[in-house]
Formats: sequence, C-alpha cells, structure tokens
Amino acid sequence: MKISIVKIILLILSVSTLQTCTVLSVFFRPSGFIYKYDGKYTSLDTLIDIDGYYKSNEPILQLYPSHKTQIPLYSCIMFYRDGLVCCSSTGTPYESFKDGLYPVGWGTYIIMGDTIKCQFIPKESVENGAPITNRNFLIVSISELKEICPVHLNDDNYSFHPLENRIDSTNWLLKKKWFWEKDAYEKYKEKLKQE
Repeated sequence: MKISIVKIILLILSVSTLQTCTVLSVFFRPSGFIYKYDGKYTSLDTLIDIDGYYKSNEPILQLYPSHKTQIPLYSCIMFYRDGLVCCSSTGTPYESFKDGLYPVGWGTYIIMGDTIKCQFIPKESVENGAPITNRNFLIVSISELKEICPVHLNDDNYSFHPLENRIDSTNWLLKKKWFWEKDAYEKYKEKLKQE
C-alpha cells in the first residue's frame, strides 16, 4: 500500500514540474526587449531594398566556447515593412533564404537616422531563459549594410540579394502579448477574429 502511495506522489510531482516548466516558457518575457512590435509601416523600404535578404559578404567567425574553436558562418537577415526581422546563418556562402534556409531568430527593428537597430529573440532563448541579441546595421547604400558593434569577431558587410518569394512573416512571437506595443495586440487579435 505504501509503495503505491509513493508512486502516486512521485507521478503528481513529475506532472506538476512539467506543467510548471511549460507555463514558465509560455509567460516568460526576455529581459532587455524594448523594441515592441506595433505592426505599422516603418518606411524602411524607402531607405534600402527589402524585397529579398541581406547576407554577410564574409563568413563571421563565431566563437563556440564548448568546442574551443571558431566556426565560419554566413549571416542572413530579412527585413519586413512592418518592423519584423528574421535571421539565420549557414556555413556555406551558397546557401541562403532562397534555398529554404529557415530563420533561427525573429524580432523587431527600429530606424534611428542611418542605423537599423534590431533585437532578435530565438525561440530557444525564451524557453531556456537566454538573453535576446541586439544587432545594429549602418545603411551604407540602398543595397549594402554594415553591422556596427557586431557580436562577432570581425566587421560584417552585408549585400542585398533579391528574392521573389520571401518567407512568410507569421511567427511564434506574434502570439505573445509581451512582444506587442500596448493596445496593438488587442487590435491584432480583433483582426484575426474577422478573418
């Protein structure tokens, strides 16, 4: 009889622990996230080409402490007219969003003078409590960006690559109330109900 009660208690504790972890990941708000999304037109397309993506011209040397090595990665960034941005990376100069490369991070951007300031939130970061990533891009020309204060070990220049079929900007962050500007989330939910 005692064994079955112990088993029941362990089962209840296990289930409650799993539920607590799930609940925390649903409500967790990444610290430092300040570029709230409002879904409004940003006019970025008047400053740079955005009907495609930007890719680093040289591989970015990403330091992986666990491997004690630097791994060369090409970074890809795609901007949207409504303030959304996604990013990914690849180890080859030939692979890109055009070839089906999947975004690993979504976020928002703001425009400050000649600089595009981005905040990326990888889904794993929210679920595991890791911080967001801030990246800033200086607008060099309509089809060229330069990452300033990069998180990588070398300076990054990005060139524009046109793309007919861009990745749909619907992403997991749009379901998170904390991601939105005040009142914009409610308008978004109403719009979804009408569709």
